[in-house]
Amino acid sequence: MTLTKNLQSTFADTVNSANGGIGGHNYADKIKDLEKEKDKINSALDDAKKGSTKETKDEFEELIDFFDRRNDVLNNALSLLKTNLDNVTGSFAKNRLIDAELGVTEEKFKNYSDALNMYTQKANEALSKLPSDIAAKIKDGAVDLTTFIGDGNEEVVEAIKDYEQWADKVADCKQELAELRTAIRQLELEKFNNIMEEFSNQFDLHEDGKGLIEKQIALLKEAGELIGDSFFTTQIDQSKKQLALLEEEKTKLVEQMTSAVSSGRVD
Repeated sequence: MTLTKNLQSTFADTVNSANGGIGGHNYADKIKDLEKEKDKINSALDDAKKGSTKETKDEFEELIDFFDRRNDVLNNALSLLKTNLDNVTGSFAKNRLIDAELGVTEEKFKNYSDALNMYTQKANEALSKLPSDIAAKIKDGAVDLTTFIGDGNEEVVEAIKDYEQWADKVADCKQELAELRTAIRQLELEKFNNIMEEFSNQFDLHEDGKGLIEKQIALLKEAGELIGDSFFTTQIDQSKKQLALLEEEKTKLVEQMTSAVSSGRVD
């Protein structure tokens, strides 16, 4: 009995001792250390997953050019204005719509100027990544075939393709800007022609009136009847109205030319 109590006491003392277990192997502390290591491993795995996801997101990259869409919007606006122009009469109404066309066309010109600068910058960036001899060939062209071999040349080939893409866009912008300058001048000329056409139509109406009076006078003469002064007075009135129209037309044309020159659209 006494022996049993002594063994129990020894067991309890061993478990509660600084060595922490039977035979002094410290199993409790080792278990705690293993738990801590497990937590560290799980935490490291979580960090690795997060880092991998972030790295994957950062790797995706795609450049979107919104200029083509902007150009489509402006072209649609111009198309609508041109359609409306076919449905109006008179120089005043027509020229108001042409003024709207000019506003959109000038906006296109400004956008293409900005796009030219943007694409030129991108082309120069691509060119700067190339050796000087290759840069000269891709910029000015050459009667030459060059084969690029090896992984080390992938970036060179990519830069060449990038430059070609941006250089083509630069050329397109320059061509479009030249055409837009012509279009702006043409629209101003249309305003000028609309004024001339309207006054010409009014002048012709008075000319037709004079012609009708002349025919009546000829018929009266042929019939041997007296011709009243009113016929000649009416002819004179028609001629005066024609002269007044010519003066008014001249004033309108001068005003239109002055406006076109002051706007900078016509040299």
